[in-house]
Amino acid sequence: MSLKSVKHLILSDLEGHRILSKYFSDDLPTRSAQEQYEKQLFEKTQKTAARDEAEIILYSGFISVYKQVSDVWVYVSGGVDENEILLYFILSSVLDALTEIGKGSFDKQTLMDNMDMVFLAIDELLDSGIMMDTDGVAVASRVQVRGDDFGEQTLAQALQSARDIVVNVLQKL
Repeated sequence: MSLKSVKHLILSDLEGHRILSKYFSDDLPTRSAQEQYEKQLFEKTQKTAARDEAEIILYSGFISVYKQVSDVWVYVSGGVDENEILLYFILSSVLDALTEIGKGSFDKQTLMDNMDMVFLAIDELLDSGIMMDTDGVAVASRVQVRGDDFGEQTLAQALQSARDIVVNVLQKL
């Protein structure tokens, strides 16, 4: 077991198409290798009973803990010597965070609508494959607060605000 416990995190839809993936190692260095691995992993796991409980599989040199929630498959993978319980705990934290971001709803459309906060939450939970936080709900709350700081301001409005600040500073000189 190494400090870098997660090799990759994959979210895919019911057909195995990538919604989101984060790779924290160079074990699959090219996008085509990653997509091939994702497709094969999905084909290997799609007929399992991972709807009620998380499942574990040793496949292609990785241990993956995975679960299907609604119309999304979530995979957390580590090296063959990684602790499955730790990977399960990380999977649970990710699921908690993403469910909280979706305000109780966890499906493909909700993830797509909140992709900015999804990426922020995953970055808060996992930094270079190292688990940084264990409370998915708290991470989601922090991410949502950051998102609210920006409000519904458009780029033009943000530029106008910045311009007003610069003009005020220059007028005071």
